[in-house]
Amino acid sequence: MNIYFLRRREDKFGLSSGLNFKSSKMIKNIINLLFFLSFIVNLPFLRAQEILNESDINARHRLYKSEWEHRQSQFLQSTSSLTQQSYDALYYKLEFQVGIEPNSFSGRATERFVSLTDSLRVIELDFDSYLTIVAVSGDAESYTLIDYTLTLNLNSTFNTGDTAEVIIEYEGIPREEGFYAAFWFGIHRDASSAETTSPVVYTLSEPFGARSWWPCKDDPTDKVDSTDVFITIPVNSYNNHQLYAVSNGKLIALIENDDGTRTFHWHENYPIATYLVSLAISNYEIYTEWYVTTDNDSMPVIYYVYPERMDDALNYYSSTVDMIKTYSERFVQYPFFNEKYGMANFGWSGAMEHQTVTSMGSMRFWVVAHELAHQWFGDLVTCADFHHIWLNEGWATYLEAIYAEKLYGSDGYHQYMNGISYYTVGKTIYVEDPLTDPIFDIIVYDKGAWVLHMLRHIMGDDLFFPAIKSYLTNPMFQYNSATTADFRRVMEEYYGSSLEWFFQPWIFGMGYPSYEYNWTYKQVEDNYIIDLQIKQVQDVSGSEYSFQMPLDVVVTNFPELEKDTLQVWNYKRIHPYRLVTKIKPAMVELDPANWVLKKSKDVSGISDEHPAVISKYYLEQNYPNPFNLSTVIGYNLSQNSEVELIIYNMLGEKVTTLVAENQTAGNHTINWDASEFPSGVYYYRINANEFQAVKKMILVK
Repeated sequence: MNIYFLRRREDKFGLSSGLNFKSSKMIKNIINLLFFLSFIVNLPFLRAQEILNESDINARHRLYKSEWEHRQSQFLQSTSSLTQQSYDALYYKLEFQVGIEPNSFSGRATERFVSLTDSLRVIELDFDSYLTIVAVSGDAESYTLIDYTLTLNLNSTFNTGDTAEVIIEYEGIPREEGFYAAFWFGIHRDASSAETTSPVVYTLSEPFGARSWWPCKDDPTDKVDSTDVFITIPVNSYNNHQLYAVSNGKLIALIENDDGTRTFHWHENYPIATYLVSLAISNYEIYTEWYVTTDNDSMPVIYYVYPERMDDALNYYSSTVDMIKTYSERFVQYPFFNEKYGMANFGWSGAMEHQTVTSMGSMRFWVVAHELAHQWFGDLVTCADFHHIWLNEGWATYLEAIYAEKLYGSDGYHQYMNGISYYTVGKTIYVEDPLTDPIFDIIVYDKGAWVLHMLRHIMGDDLFFPAIKSYLTNPMFQYNSATTADFRRVMEEYYGSSLEWFFQPWIFGMGYPSYEYNWTYKQVEDNYIIDLQIKQVQDVSGSEYSFQMPLDVVVTNFPELEKDTLQVWNYKRIHPYRLVTKIKPAMVELDPANWVLKKSKDVSGISDEHPAVISKYYLEQNYPNPFNLSTVIGYNLSQNSEVELIIYNMLGEKVTTLVAENQTAGNHTINWDASEFPSGVYYYRINANEFQAVKKMILVK
């Protein structure tokens, strides 16, 4: 069963129905119920790819690579000049004139700043000399524009707390290649006709592209309090839809001018970083849904869609309101509730979380979840600089799993996380040098999400989620910016002690732990004593580095399949434990729920200065696992033995016997052809003389 496919069908049906609201809602509830029952019946048969299928995983990697290549080409080391450190940006009023066929662009920026020092006479802004300054005025009396720096000479001296306002008028077509390419004129094409095209004008300024189309202090740590964006465009129609201009915040006015143009006035009343300011212009087809809170307050959710992509929008966007509700309930209320959430198609293949109005190229279900998540993590709280980009991208990726948890419960959550496991070594989540290292490498997305997944388990839900709410509402960070150290401090306040042991290896270090473990047991009265030894065998850049992590040890008996979960703290390269349980161990698993990003293997013995008990017999994990149709099971016999190898279903019922004979000592393998068996969880058990062992495997067809 493909969950992703079923969810799409259900959502599309719910939106495309022509029934009234109550009837549509009733039918959708019925479909949800049927879907839920189908899901429960098939739950044991799931794998990560069915929530995040292989096509999605490949698409993610292509998208991240595209983001990396595009945005890295845009990145030039940004260092605040002494002049930029001497003032704060307060307000931007941006007035743009955009022509279509022929393309043209001009702007007028009215900008307000407050001095942080005495005797301020010069302000430096980031601006691309590819454009032409027409005039400066206000408190600016002259200027120089060299490369990417606009120096404004002020007409008087400003002291600490004084406010200056400057006006810059300029024109030209923003560059569309090289450093700071962030503004494009393009087309989109109706798939039914290669000759039917419509224009699209759009921006994508992350990380430092805003300066390519308007003068600003292009620094994510200095958010202005508010912005006004005026966009004047021709009154043209394409594919029966007039051109429409979208930007951040709330539409204040749409003015029909006498010269055959229209002016859209958008006001963003929340603080905003420069790279999140955007515009998108095309012949959009527009529709609106409403997010309604438990207090019956409502916010518009507006979709600006290419006409030829309306079916995709109705399909992939249909869960957006539910996502907003889920994230709001799990964390804090949608941060820009008094304005809107919107999504506007644009000409890039990826997507970008512009504040209150995400720009959408890819319209996949998980992209919608990811970009929406940025409204909390990236827009409400923004990474202070791009060393810490994981605070944006890791969080947004993690919220994809949070929504999978909402839809499919704990199993769906874990399978989603398993689907984005990151095992590449030699890189750190922290971007050491944003000038040369990939800012948007997949590590900041997927391993960044895993850091949060692991931290959740370490702290527990009762501490983790309140801590995140505190982080998002902290006046130092809310509508502002934060670093990894800031985030860590908030987590430590709730955890009650230092988390350096966690953040240092996982954010600033490389790799992941690889465990080999061995266990034996004996019965003492009514208890079973398990001697467990865990060895970390990873090699990180030739070091003997060991990870400190809590590890769940799950003991299972057989055939009742009762379980006992114990926890150990592992922080040594070689670490012995003695555990006590009430159930007779048939199988011992190390972190089977995958709360830790790791590799692990149950081995027959660990050779070191603290020798473990060497098993005389050994049952290997089947390969591959999960598997489709057939799998190979291996085992070792230390002497000639009467061997039984039996397969059981998830209820502990025997389904087939693979081996029932006397076998010689040594290694043995056998192939299980499961083509006639249904998908699901199976156990295989070996009996060889006095030796018994059980392992778990998953069949997915």
